[in-house]
Amino acid sequence: MGFLTINPALTDPSVVFVIFVISLWITVTATHLPGTGALELLAFVGMVISIVILFQMPTNWLAVLVMMIGAAGYSIMPFIKHEYFILAWGGIILQGIGGLFLFNGMIVSPFVIGIVMLLLAAYCQYVLLPALRIGLAPHATATKDDELVGAVGRATTDINPIGTVLVESETWTATSDSPIKSGESVVVIERNGLQLVVESLKRKRSDDTFTQKEAL
Repeated sequence: MGFLTINPALTDPSVVFVIFVISLWITVTATHLPGTGALELLAFVGMVISIVILFQMPTNWLAVLVMMIGAAGYSIMPFIKHEYFILAWGGIILQGIGGLFLFNGMIVSPFVIGIVMLLLAAYCQYVLLPALRIGLAPHATATKDDELVGAVGRATTDINPIGTVLVESETWTATSDSPIKSGESVVVIERNGLQLVVESLKRKRSDDTFTQKEAL
């Protein structure tokens, strides 16, 4: 890789820092926005170039590790649980700290580090986080459906066949095959978009008991 051979004494450490950070975040983006493979290829090439350059510099590899851990927070934590995304913001701080100690005997400009961190914060807030929400939306909806089915609530109006119910502290439009009086306990049978299909809890228990007796 002769075309990547550099003279460390003539190389600006701030430029190397920016190249490395960009490579890390292309990799993070590729994990969040998988597609044709072009982004993944760009991430791979960027990381190879960055590592080759870092090997020629007086690099503090512990700082490199800290920066990579910071980027990994964005790649892994949101996929474990969406609410953990807020904890991944600590990755920006780790990359800033790593940048300050990235080289032995050479200083990355604190001003450059500050600008890069601000740009990363904006990129994550307005690009990665919305993309992650969109990608998880179908899964989140399916999970919510699973949680609601079987949930017990209360009819807030008469349901015959349409009315409203209170389930898990939320008011829903509901339908039922049999009339249900306001105040009666109900159980969710199905969810169709923003509408629930419910049944009288008392009637359902009676039906279940009758079915069990028939089985015996």
